[in-house]
Amino acid sequence: MQAQNVVGQPGTALFTNDSKALLQARKRLNQIHAPQTDRFLVVDVDTETDMTELVEKQNGPLSLQSPFALGQRLGFNCYYDVYNPMHEAGSASSNENLVVGSAQVETVIVSTQYLGINLKGDVKQYYLNIDEATSGETIHKGDILQIAGVPGYVNALEDAEAEAGVIRVLIDRYVDAQEAAAVTVYPDHVISLAGHRSAIGMAVRNLGNSIPDKGISTSMTDESGLTLTLDYYPGFKMGTWVLSCLFGTSVIRPEALVKLIS
Repeated sequence: MQAQNVVGQPGTALFTNDSKALLQARKRLNQIHAPQTDRFLVVDVDTETDMTELVEKQNGPLSLQSPFALGQRLGFNCYYDVYNPMHEAGSASSNENLVVGSAQVETVIVSTQYLGINLKGDVKQYYLNIDEATSGETIHKGDILQIAGVPGYVNALEDAEAEAGVIRVLIDRYVDAQEAAAVTVYPDHVISLAGHRSAIGMAVRNLGNSIPDKGISTSMTDESGLTLTLDYYPGFKMGTWVLSCLFGTSVIRPEALVKLIS
């Protein structure tokens, strides 16, 4: 998942002694003027345990009758997920000598037809050229790259492999990277996620209905965006409930997401 903000270090627990990681995520969202409401935090099981223990250290033992140990913290609605991903970084993450190559960042114009997008026109893609790679070294899709002198982070959008000492990798945004600037590829890490709900878009498609002449149909949509439809057929004295299915999700505002890695 793309996110232009990263907090934490691989292999280091986020909330063992303090809540600085969450404060940093909050700072990132405040900087882009994200609304104070509808902020969320999704962590893995180990991080949720560390957060719960930290809350107990600060506020005393939690009630065993409380079904929600975390609730809302620093304006974030907190959840945990047993399926939080463990990102396996490419082998280039162990190379400390990577630098921006002489070609720096290439801008490539690609037809939307080639990308399979049903829109007219072209889009720009950006490729970062990295030198001092060992033959066969790889960068994996989803790797986090930090470039000296460039604010923030960039995300690798495709797998890439070194050829003749150079890795040419597709990245998520244009950066003004200087030749020979050091490049760091983050090693393996667990991903937790903080953000505002506007960062993720959900597309829902209503299912088609075939209603006879004397049929009655009524629909209602709640805040989730899912539509529940009742089709009633008086002549047959029967009705059917139809729940629209989830069509797809995508990150539409990566600046409103913060990866918390550990």
